[in-house]
Amino acid sequence: MGIEAELAWEGAPADAALLVADGFLMPGKTDGGVYLVLPRERRGEGGGAAESDFVRVSGIKKGWFYHKAVWVNMPDGRRGVLAARATKPLFGGGRGELVLFDMPSVAQPLAAYALPWRETVLANGPDVMFHLVDLDDADGTVEVFAAEFFARRLTMHSVRWGDARRGTQSQVVQSWVLDSNCGPAYSVVAADLLGTGLGPTHLLVTSHECLYDNRLLKAAGDAAAEDGREEITVGGGGSGGALFAYEIPQLWRVYPRVYPSPGWKRTTIASGFRVKGLGINPGAPGFSYIFHPNHRAGEPAPPGARPYIALAGDCSQAAYVLRPCGVGLDYELVCRIDCEGTVGSLAVSHGPLCGGGDDGCAKLFVPNYDQGKVYIFGLGETQQTREAAAAAAAAAAAAACGGGTAAAARDAAAAGATTGGSASVNGCGGSVVDGNSGSVNGAAVAASAAPNGAARFDGR
Repeated sequence: MGIEAELAWEGAPADAALLVADGFLMPGKTDGGVYLVLPRERRGEGGGAAESDFVRVSGIKKGWFYHKAVWVNMPDGRRGVLAARATKPLFGGGRGELVLFDMPSVAQPLAAYALPWRETVLANGPDVMFHLVDLDDADGTVEVFAAEFFARRLTMHSVRWGDARRGTQSQVVQSWVLDSNCGPAYSVVAADLLGTGLGPTHLLVTSHECLYDNRLLKAAGDAAAEDGREEITVGGGGSGGALFAYEIPQLWRVYPRVYPSPGWKRTTIASGFRVKGLGINPGAPGFSYIFHPNHRAGEPAPPGARPYIALAGDCSQAAYVLRPCGVGLDYELVCRIDCEGTVGSLAVSHGPLCGGGDDGCAKLFVPNYDQGKVYIFGLGETQQTREAAAAAAAAAAAAACGGGTAAAARDAAAAGATTGGSASVNGCGGSVVDGNSGSVNGAAVAASAAPNGAARFDGR
């Protein structure tokens, strides 16, 4: 299920509604839909039923469930909802559809007479997550990158929105398969992994594999076997699910669309994610998120700064934070949060928390689906970060005043860029919240050192 907060209809306040994609693969949850959830004080706005704070805008399609829905703007000023939905019978393979729901051009789009909104199936295949990007703002189309879990591939679809003034309908004008050898694609995010500031350079894609982490099968004396945790491999080589990065080539229209090819080069960021525990169609990892650890909410990313990656392990029962290191697409695992329960999604915020001030540092929200808990971690500067930043500033000031050399200032600035400008989860050096153990939303959290030097947190 996905949730997105956005403007619901023309003239409505910015906090008018939440857009919710509902349903799931689990038995009893497969009859999903797309809903607008209205705050209680706004019931009845837009023609919504006064006795309810949610309105279903999609029609009923038995056995189909939705993972993601986003608002889109049409050339003629109309709005619509783009969603991916899937169905999986008890026997046989699953299917997916990329579908558009057109919001009617009426005064009360949530009134009973305007529901459900007209739907158009744009493409077959997209079933879980997708990302909408305009790679060429002059060609009249937008690109939808889609993870196709059941088809085990990554695809791209160029969509031209309909224009009521010209009597045209929304349609996919061209589709490509970018990789049919990626395993069960699950999450896809377009991201500027190189810190260019010029738009997305790569696609982050997870392969949601079902490979069990059974400690009884591990070699005796293995450190991972003692606590039953899988060890994540930064880069390729790990057995299990993986996190990939696909380079978006400049000539994205002309390169062959089946991997491998001269374009859409695939790099493995991390691998070795395994399922912990039993479940129905389990897999790992789940959804990925990009963020910058320390900048104010609403501000653009720092120039030249490569983003951190937060990753929901899903059935690996953990969450992960990777930070950029070295050059290019090099990343290192800086933090792992073990939850002893399914971590199906994450959220990252840079705003104030619990009435505190805006310190500009990211907050990571980690849900434990099985235990009904949410763990909250704040990222903050370490002593090493502060010292490096101070040294860089002092050297630069000395150089500017003639008391030092430009080379010294440059070297100090380089050191600050390596250790400064980064942040660590409170306690990545060995503590959580305010000590070696602490309480996050009532859940005890203990920290231990991981073999690769990353911090590890246990939420129990």
